[in-house]
Amino acid sequence: MNRVPSVLPVVDENICTGCGECVERCPSHAVSIVEGRVHFSAGEQCTYCGVCEDVCPEGAVSLYFEVVIAPAARGQESMQTITEEP
Repeated sequence: MNRVPSVLPVVDENICTGCGECVERCPSHAVSIVEGRVHFSAGEQCTYCGVCEDVCPEGAVSLYFEVVIAPAARGQESMQTITEEP
């Protein structure tokens, strides 16, 4: 099952050159070029795989990530979620 992220990758428009490398390599076809800049025009298709971040030659794409700390096997009731932003 593909997990649809609640937060899409972030593109720093100040350093994105619009080269299209992320568009060409996105396996879910969630990225496009709009007015010379990267846009997640089909964000619902984004699987948060990280390819766009990995292939960007300028480092303009960043993925927020979520760390989930699951309850220990001792039967703890709660789950703690930590979200870190770049």
